[in-house]
Amino acid sequence: MNERGFLGVTAHFLQNEEMCMFYLATRALNERHTAEYISETLLDILDNWNISQSKICAVVTDNASSMLAAIRTSIGEKKHLPCFAHTINLVVGETLKLPSVKTAIFKVREIVHWIKNSVVQPDKLKKIQMQNNIPEGSILKLVADVKTRWNSAFFMLERFLHLRRVISEIVIESVSAPDMPTAVEMETLNQLTALLKPFEYVTREASGQKYVTISKIIPMINCLSTKLNSITPVLPIVKECKEVLLRELTKRYGLIECNDHAAIATLLDPRFKNLHFQDPAACGQAIQKLKSMIYEQQSSPSSEEDASSSVTQEYDFWKYHKELVHGHKKK
Repeated sequence: MNERGFLGVTAHFLQNEEMCMFYLATRALNERHTAEYISETLLDILDNWNISQSKICAVVTDNASSMLAAIRTSIGEKKHLPCFAHTINLVVGETLKLPSVKTAIFKVREIVHWIKNSVVQPDKLKKIQMQNNIPEGSILKLVADVKTRWNSAFFMLERFLHLRRVISEIVIESVSAPDMPTAVEMETLNQLTALLKPFEYVTREASGQKYVTISKIIPMINCLSTKLNSITPVLPIVKECKEVLLRELTKRYGLIECNDHAAIATLLDPRFKNLHFQDPAACGQAIQKLKSMIYEQQSSPSSEEDASSSVTQEYDFWKYHKELVHGHKKK
């Protein structure tokens, strides 16, 4: 509301086998948000808390180019992990920009704001629901969307579609009411919400604070793509939405299996292991990286063990078998 920029830094760590989170700082950014300025501010916050970079496993940020460059110069590119929820927001955002979709959503948003900003219309909304034998505790209100949270648009559309008959009664009685979406637009929104339902689920699933989420990224992307491909839209515009979603998923998550943080976390999660890896080479690379981490943690091995370890890493007799397993895992 003050039209000022801020940089918030949060620390996540394990203590006594419990996941902990603390806010380290919220700094007002008084200069242009360049990578150098953000980097200096972040390093100053870490210095104030006496946190050495060797203790930092990963840094999670949004996908802004200035943030990416700031982490690359201050902490290191390999320690950066884009925020999963923010990236999903960008993927869905591209779909909501399509002209036909944008027009239909605009009409819904106008009606929602018209009703919510009135003193009379919310009472009518409640009264009509009660006349339809809806109990007092089950009366529903309309939901307004927030620009930076795509799932708020999903909730707005879902609630609007659920109450569309009630809303129609209110709109048709007022000459000042905005235009209702047409029948085609209504069906477009209906099919679109079905298409976006899996995205809403993964957004909530990835927003946990007291349970591990990084190991779910690769499995969720795989399940998300599978779920999308199983949905068959009827309207051409919704078919285009599906194509955009699949394209954006590939664009933004096509190399997620090559990310050491996500790949190793997935391998170590007993629920997933290597089941959701689509690229055998990326899976093998993550396994070798994990082995190297284990070797580094162990006491110094003998020279013979060193030799056998290096041979094992270079020569993988079972490589073809692993490729077959990955190719036929559905069977």
